[in-house]
Amino acid sequence: LEMLRVIKNKKPKFFVAENVKGLLSMEKGAVIEMIVKDFLSFIAKIRGIEKNEMNAAISSVIDNLSLHDVINKRLEHLSKGFKRRVGIAQAIIHDPEILIMDEPTNDLDYETINWLVDILQAFENTVIVVSHDRHFLDSVCTHISDIDFGKITNFTGNYSFWQQSSQLI
Repeated sequence: LEMLRVIKNKKPKFFVAENVKGLLSMEKGAVIEMIVKDFLSFIAKIRGIEKNEMNAAISSVIDNLSLHDVINKRLEHLSKGFKRRVGIAQAIIHDPEILIMDEPTNDLDYETINWLVDILQAFENTVIVVSHDRHFLDSVCTHISDIDFGKITNFTGNYSFWQQSSQLI
């Protein structure tokens, strides 16, 4: 199994985990019995968003991820797609310096994937993505680090470029 880490930045950065400020993972945690609005408020507080900026930050992710219909529903009652959207919302609500995304397109509809592509293309900070969605990778990545048998090979370009280049090595 190949693991791709896509780095969106002019110059790839390597860092230790303690510097990570935004994370979207497929890992399942405990069921959180909160409504979406309260969950996003909780996340905004622990991410250090000032009280006077909190409503704007929450409104922004609600609008951008089309969460209006589920804002007052409990997290455990959401579809997989809406759970993924809320996961993305909590990862980007505070505009992190480094954003790590594990399979971000899973359970998303085409419209939301396109929105995510637009967000990541405009995102000026470092994004690291692990994904099997080749079309998504072609759309968002500018650098690829291929980790294979403990060796890291860096490529400048999108997934298609990496695929062609790795055939030559």
